Amino acid sequence: AELREGDPDFCQQMAEIFAHLDDSRRPVSLPLDLQGTAFQLQVWQALRQIPAGETRSYRQVAEHIGQPRAVRAVAGACAANSLAVIVPCHRVVRE
Repeated sequence: AELREGDPDFCQQMAEIFAHLDDSRRPVSLPLDLQGTAFQLQVWQALRQIPAGETRSYRQVAEHIGQPRAVRAVAGACAANSLAVIVPCHRVVRE
């Protein structure tokens, strides 16, 4: 999402981001303009579904998106994630 100080929604959007930083269990509902391949977008959507306080392995994420042999590609998509605060790649760990 592009935030501009003059935007009337700026304060509300920033408040939502700061609330999420204070409590990662609180979802972020901002419209996101994620740029990536179809596969990366699929992985990033799966990451956003992992509840706060829980982890998944790269293998589990690959299986969740229906591509069980794409474990390394899932790791690559996690590494390419530029919005780690909102797309929680830190919840994915090695087995």
